[in-house]
Amino acid sequence: MHFVEGWYTWVAAIIVLMAMSEQQSHVAANKNFTSIAITYVESTSALDNYILAYGLSIPANESYHSFPTDTLCVCRAACRTSTKCSASSLQQVEGVSVCRLSNINVTSSAIGETPNATYIFKTEKINTLFYGMREDGLFYLVLNTTMTQSNAASGCEAIPGHRLARPATDQQMTTMLNIHTTVMNGTTMWGKDQTYNMIVMTQGQMMAASQTSSESLLSLCQANPHHVAW
Repeated sequence: MHFVEGWYTWVAAIIVLMAMSEQQSHVAANKNFTSIAITYVESTSALDNYILAYGLSIPANESYHSFPTDTLCVCRAACRTSTKCSASSLQQVEGVSVCRLSNINVTSSAIGETPNATYIFKTEKINTLFYGMREDGLFYLVLNTTMTQSNAASGCEAIPGHRLARPATDQQMTTMLNIHTTVMNGTTMWGKDQTYNMIVMTQGQMMAASQTSSESLLSLCQANPHHVAW
């Protein structure tokens, strides 16, 4: 009898954990941080590149270490010098400036909007096939995971300051196609056109995406790393 009760308890616990996991995945997939202002900082080593996102902070339950400091530089350095750290944030906690360190990837974190906070995340910790500045002055990345059309935009929007790539100028359109044909060797990817419609970059062209498409493709994300309107 005790064995049966224990078995039911174990099953119930597994169900609860699965539900929590699904809920967390749902939250992560529906974050939209496109409007968050960012600054991209490129170092001499690709492993030291990072992005500052303004007005976001790491929740306390995601921080493996925290300490008081008034200096963003100190907070940033604490994360940059640790291979365990994926991101840090400097924020006010009960009137004290606190730096929080986290080993959770930006796309999986439950980061939240907090006035006057600064969130710093390493670009090397984003699971990408490509990331970097391009000739149009914008930042591009290709997520290392395939997504359906309905999830392509949210995959990019979960990264502060990013969106599914959309050409606002002819130069940006050329840049997107160059990434598609040269950097990604013609890999078919999701994007948007100038009127916000979903497109598929394929065979060196931008083709209108079928609204009924269930294809699972890579996504090309785009961001303005100069903290100015795009």
